[in-house]
Amino acid sequence: MPARATAPAAGFTLVELLLVLALVAAAAGLVAPQLLRWVDGARERAALEALRSALSALPEQAFFAGRAIELGPDGAAGPAAPALPLPEGWALRLAAPLRYEPNGMTRGGTVDVLAPGRPPVRWRIEPPAGRVRDDDAPPLR
Repeated sequence: MPARATAPAAGFTLVELLLVLALVAAAAGLVAPQLLRWVDGARERAALEALRSALSALPEQAFFAGRAIELGPDGAAGPAAPALPLPEGWALRLAAPLRYEPNGMTRGGTVDVLAPGRPPVRWRIEPPAGRVRDDDAPPLR
């Protein structure tokens, strides 16, 4: 009886699988730090936007509450002011107290947002309506 020809085994060798696994691990090692930095940056941008929105809402809050709202030079809110959404370790610094009158108007001012590990961000509060704008002037030292 003639001998049967055996077909070569289908699949991958152990060396091929290990090589592919090593390449995937190397690619993940290169991408992971960049991904983590991107996520941290997105969190910071979201926190800045939430803070900017809270500052933008202060004129309406003063108007509807019918009483003045004041932020001190260190960004501390007075008794009538709502708490601002500052992440842990962040701080506000104002050149002068920022006051919103009961009619919602303000004389304006500047707000520096200080976050650890990043340069300060300076916003200008425009009178009389309290619009929050980016300021190109250097932050207070």
